[in-house]
Amino acid sequence: MSGRVFTIGLLLALAASPRVTNAQAGRPVPPRSSTSPWYYHNSLIPLRPGFSAYYNPYYPLYPSPGLRPMTPLTPAGLYPVPRLFLGSEDARQPEVDWYGRGRTEFFRRDYDEAARDWRRAVEREPKDGNLRAQLALALFQAGDYAEAADAVRRALPLLPQEKWQSVIANRDPFYRDPGDYTDRLRDLEQASRKKPDNSALHLLLGYHYTFLGRDHDALRELDRTLQRSPKDEAARTLRNAIRFKRQG
Repeated sequence: MSGRVFTIGLLLALAASPRVTNAQAGRPVPPRSSTSPWYYHNSLIPLRPGFSAYYNPYYPLYPSPGLRPMTPLTPAGLYPVPRLFLGSEDARQPEVDWYGRGRTEFFRRDYDEAARDWRRAVEREPKDGNLRAQLALALFQAGDYAEAADAVRRALPLLPQEKWQSVIANRDPFYRDPGDYTDRLRDLEQASRKKPDNSALHLLLGYHYTFLGRDHDALRELDRTLQRSPKDEAARTLRNAIRFKRQG
């Protein structure tokens, strides 16, 4: 009798003990305190839709057909998500040497390319008169006489008078074949004869004659320039310089 009573008591004690539903062997008990973003002291933290301490900028919030992704916002109290994949200051590409490229292209007789890159160099150094004079030479070789004349007009005021001749008088190192310069000068002479009213052609021709030592021809072309464009300061300055030199 006592054995049966003991068995019944044991069964009642087991039935009264708490059971864990769906218990898994070896699974640790949740800690009393948690730093998870979802729970704190085992209490669920409700998150506001659209906001969190971090977001994936390449995955849209609330993707839905026909709707644009939401722009992630940064509510008060949360740090803004930093921009990703930005290189450091030292990782920036070095500036292109437009002048050096132009020199190489000029020597290769790619005069159009040289003029293009020297334009870029001039944009970087707009007050470099010698660079503008070299641009004028490249434009001249490319056959763009109007732009070459304009480059001459811009170059002379930026240079001291003793430097005006530096490009034309020292032109040979620029050329693989110095004969290219002579051929282009002859073409410019023909163009000025075909278009006698074009003041830019006369100015450019007078500019080249001035520093080739052809003073008489230079004065003739500069006078023609001023007859057609009385306000052309470059032509007037060159003409006065030649006259002063001849008087001295």
